[in-house]
Amino acid sequence: MKTKAGNDSEEDLRIAKAVLKEIGDEAFIRPDANCGYGPEEALPLLKKLSDLGVRYYEDPCAWKHTEALNEIRSETDIKILINMGFRTPTEVRQILNSETADFLMPDTPVSGGIHKVAELTRVATAWNIPCLMHCSHDLGLKTAAITQIAAGIPNFSGPNDTCYHGLIDDIITQPFQFEDGKLRVPEGPGLGVEVDEHKLEKYKVSS
Repeated sequence: MKTKAGNDSEEDLRIAKAVLKEIGDEAFIRPDANCGYGPEEALPLLKKLSDLGVRYYEDPCAWKHTEALNEIRSETDIKILINMGFRTPTEVRQILNSETADFLMPDTPVSGGIHKVAELTRVATAWNIPCLMHCSHDLGLKTAAITQIAAGIPNFSGPNDTCYHGLIDDIITQPFQFEDGKLRVPEGPGLGVEVDEHKLEKYKVSS
């Protein structure tokens, strides 16, 4: 269960306590700080979150703060996920050589598309570091793209991101439906989905 974090460490602790109280051992909580903390604040916060039972954390601070991230990984039970700040194979190699990440989370817009994400994933695979698909508040076209990537590349084998459940409508003719918490891979040509031209007209922004 992914939650947003990174604005205030005390607030993050309160949120984690409240969520963990409700979900118990039914799910993991995975806060995402979007690199909102510096290393001097990230380290003590994640030690406290680890004591609470948090086991995954996305982007507590920028990945170039290698000393802090290494200390978090060695002194807590939290696994570090990195999404922000990398877009090239060279940067992936820098992250993995510095041993600052347990998972990488590439994203198609940042990386430059489907083939670029696949390229980054191949680098991570060589280090035996798994990837999880990152998302934003995506419509059906991008959701189809990341679903195809996650299904087609073995290194995407964990709980990939999606915010699709937050949509009340979409611009594709057959919107995705969740089945037991999963999305079925579309099987049509290309990305497997068709754009609803009437929806495009309905939702287009007037200049």
